[in-house]
Amino acid sequence: MFQYQIILHLGAGFLGGFAIVATLSPGFDT
Repeated sequence: MFQYQIILHLGAGFLGGFAIVATLSPGFDT
């Protein structure tokens, strides 16, 4: 259960960072 929590945390951080990059990158909207 602890591993799942770590994976979930890393996944959330990755998606958050990707959203920020996608927002800051010009012409990257889908």
